[in-house]
Amino acid sequence: MLTKFLVSDFMNFKCAWTLDLSEPNNYEFNPEVVSKDAITKAIVY
Repeated sequence: MLTKFLVSDFMNFKCAWTLDLSEPNNYEFNPEVVSKDAITKAIVY
């Protein structure tokens, strides 16, 4: 399972940027996206 995604020097991402899916903090507004203490759905816009 993918839990961490790091982007660096790619297209418009000049600085390193990390999407950490293993820390589902403050997701009370949409509990359907959290399963087994990990975020199961995410969008990078």
